[in-house]
Amino acid sequence: MEIETSFISGKRVLLDESQATLPSNKRLSACEKEFLKRLAQGDSYKEIATGMDVSINTVRDYVRAVYKKMDVNSRTKAVVKYMCTNLESA
Repeated sequence: MEIETSFISGKRVLLDESQATLPSNKRLSACEKEFLKRLAQGDSYKEIATGMDVSINTVRDYVRAVYKKMDVNSRTKAVVKYMCTNLESA
């Protein structure tokens, strides 16, 4: 079954049910969750770095780690997956 989710920018991303959740062995750290929250709010990497009081290189490390754990390759897919998993845990 596919879940269609619209993104603020008007892009549409299709995720199937298995993509809408994270495997239990790929849990995100508190910092990675904060990074995703700010990413979902539309912050740039520079704004995220300033807001989290870390370097831009640390933000880039979060990007790589989060994309790998979430099995995505774009900002939009990461945000959509984050929003789907967040809604399920609410």
